[in-house]
Amino acid sequence: MADLARYHTAHAITRVTHDSGRVVLYWDDGRVSRFPAEWLRDNCPCPRCRHPQALERTYLFIDHPPPAIGEASVDDQGDLEVRFEQQGERHVTRFAPGWLRERCCSPEALAERAAAPEAWDTSIRSRLPTVAWTDYMNGNAGMRAWIEALIDPMYAALGTLWRMLRDPRYHLDLRLEAGDLIAYDNNRVLHGRAAFDVRTGERHLQGCYLNAEDLASRQRLLDRA
Repeated sequence: MADLARYHTAHAITRVTHDSGRVVLYWDDGRVSRFPAEWLRDNCPCPRCRHPQALERTYLFIDHPPPAIGEASVDDQGDLEVRFEQQGERHVTRFAPGWLRERCCSPEALAERAAAPEAWDTSIRSRLPTVAWTDYMNGNAGMRAWIEALIDPMYAALGTLWRMLRDPRYHLDLRLEAGDLIAYDNNRVLHGRAAFDVRTGERHLQGCYLNAEDLASRQRLLDRA
């Protein structure tokens, strides 16, 4: 998740408003961006909330009470500074304007990021394109309402998922010995590895993937044998 480096942007935040659950940014070109408190807190880039090397999250929102925004403003460098209140605990987060601008979900931002379709024929073979999902969505005016309707319930759903993931009723803990192999369906099972102290020894795991249709094909061949 090492994507919190400063993003370049030609635009500046000119005004900030907020309530306890959302920050609204007003840009110098008239664009308006809205960011929920839960999303901002979850994406905090500070050293307390990120691993120092991998920059992966060490803050998990499920371990904390829902955040409320106590204050939001633009600092002397043009960054957004947000102060969160979480049951008496305060946390200050700063976001570069370019990083926020890249994640704006306003209709204008979605349209700006959508690539224009290009007509092609068999000559495209030498320059195979990558087509963004937003091309299919055509920058629909309803996209913003759809996304904003998803973001807040998304964290409620994620909270439910995290509680289930931590519930021992849904755990199957297996200790693999040298030469053991375990197979599972990635569409049905989440998997992970317990932490261990690297000073106590080494751990080597090798993974591979099998296509479900390949297994079904092999089974049909075995049935014919």
